[in-house]
Amino acid sequence: MIGRREVLIGAAAAAAALARPARAERRAPDGGAGPDGGDPDTRVPISLPHRVWVADGADVLGPFDARGLADRLKTQETAARTFVWMQGMDGWALATDVPALTELVSGLPLNEIDALDPKTHLVGHWEMLMAQAGEGTRTGHMTFRADGSYALHQRVQGLAPEYSTDPKTGAQTVKLTEVDNNLTEKGTWEYRDESGVDWFWLYLKGDRDTVLKGPKDPRGGAGKKGGKSKEDYGFALRFLPGNRLYNLDTGHTFIKTGPPS
Repeated sequence: MIGRREVLIGAAAAAAALARPARAERRAPDGGAGPDGGDPDTRVPISLPHRVWVADGADVLGPFDARGLADRLKTQETAARTFVWMQGMDGWALATDVPALTELVSGLPLNEIDALDPKTHLVGHWEMLMAQAGEGTRTGHMTFRADGSYALHQRVQGLAPEYSTDPKTGAQTVKLTEVDNNLTEKGTWEYRDESGVDWFWLYLKGDRDTVLKGPKDPRGGAGKKGGKSKEDYGFALRFLPGNRLYNLDTGHTFIKTGPPS
């Protein structure tokens, strides 16, 4: 049983280690153990020699058992910057420097990205961060639903080159024309993992409706002349910190703003 004196001594040591205001006047909450019940978590040890206290700013939280501590730390990256203390330690130390926690910490995901379940995290509404598109801008959003359906919209506004050729001389002239192109698409999505890499494939199959207001792309190509089309394609994606999603093929970045709409 950890007494008040031991907790206060440990708190004071943490204050010195972190160079923050002394915590000696703050008493860790009694009985603050980790969650009980539920199925055993095989990722962490069944038990620790003693329950663990965690430094959180000017507060001391705990004590935590193994499962509670794992839930608190979440990742090895967080553990490497979190000070902890348990009975028998001379002072506070980073969780990654405590031998008794080595097995627990090594069983955690490396960082917040590794901790994600990609298929689950992908479900939601994603807004495209404004991107440059020629002389204009590209905006849009994507929604992925748990039932495997998706909807997306992209809009390009700005100026685009319009080419014309003199029928007599063959001379070609170019002028910039205002455009407002809209693309909407609905269908089904499929996630495919790539072993050993930090990105994944996303395949989309659906119906696209493209409305072009301005010069048509002289290169032509599917979906570039406007109208309706059937689409079946895929691209590589990578999750980034801060609820962001990066398209490795197009270079566009999306940020998750909420649940599916």
